[in-house]
Amino acid sequence: MHHAHAIVTTHTTRHLRRTLLGVTVQSPAVRSVTVTIDGDDPSIAGLVASCAQELGVPIIRATRAHTGVCRSAQARNNGVRALLAALRPAPAGGDALAFFDGDCAPARDCVAALQSLLGLPRRRRGLAISRVVYLSQQQTDAFDEAALRAGRWPAAIEPEALARLRGARRSAVLASWLRPLRLTKPHKPKLMSGLFAVTLEAFGRVNGFDEAYAGYGQEDDDLGRRLMASGSGVGVGIGRAMAFHQWHPTRHAGPWDGAPGIARFRGPWSPRARDGLETPVAQPHVHIDVCMPDGSVARHLDTPTGPTPTGLAAPGPPAALHTAPA
Repeated sequence: MHHAHAIVTTHTTRHLRRTLLGVTVQSPAVRSVTVTIDGDDPSIAGLVASCAQELGVPIIRATRAHTGVCRSAQARNNGVRALLAALRPAPAGGDALAFFDGDCAPARDCVAALQSLLGLPRRRRGLAISRVVYLSQQQTDAFDEAALRAGRWPAAIEPEALARLRGARRSAVLASWLRPLRLTKPHKPKLMSGLFAVTLEAFGRVNGFDEAYAGYGQEDDDLGRRLMASGSGVGVGIGRAMAFHQWHPTRHAGPWDGAPGIARFRGPWSPRARDGLETPVAQPHVHIDVCMPDGSVARHLDTPTGPTPTGLAAPGPPAALHTAPA
């Protein structure tokens, strides 16, 4: 039986607690939870530790100093490297890595829906995609945590939002049908990094996210096209695997065509990234530890690419690492 592992990427405390709440009430429970932080703000690290206590779940935590530019591709790879360093027994190649942005709280059955789309041998599905529902400021303020715990949606979703999901699903399914005929773009159906799942084997085959991407955008399109080019089939979970993007103020990102990710995305590429999971771009020291429900820190590791540690000292089978929903 393959397990699922949740990896949450953030650079802020905003909405992170609710996202971790959604991750930790999954049914069936995920085997591990990792928070990877694009920065070393102590308030974020402290919130992760307090969530481990409140939610009764060990949380693997990866932090490193900010590099002066958003490097979410590298931060996500740091999360996978931290998972591989900290967890024993080690994850299997068929295990699912479910990625969430720190402001996207998953519904209770989200990971199960994504995982059900992976690992179908005849279709070689190594990737499952979905789309978040965008909550308004009012919906975010009224976010119903009790409903999320009970397996209900935390907000009433307007018919228009559900219609947009249905349209996105139709487009993605059509693109998946056209791919074998080479009648669609290489990155279609589109992967969005705030909500997707991939098998560890497929992720490793393409060397994870391309860490040469810096700034906002295109690293997820790039990962999607490389996974598909490497032979991974795509399962479309839009409308089934639900997560809720919590409202927050945004700043103008600047001209899209001038973004550095656009130039890189339009340049030469190959299925396996040169700078990725196994061959990271130089970065500040990465601190990996495990925040335990009793408030202790179980393990401090020097680096995600250093000597293999002995792993978590937790009793019982892997599922015992996390408290399943009551």
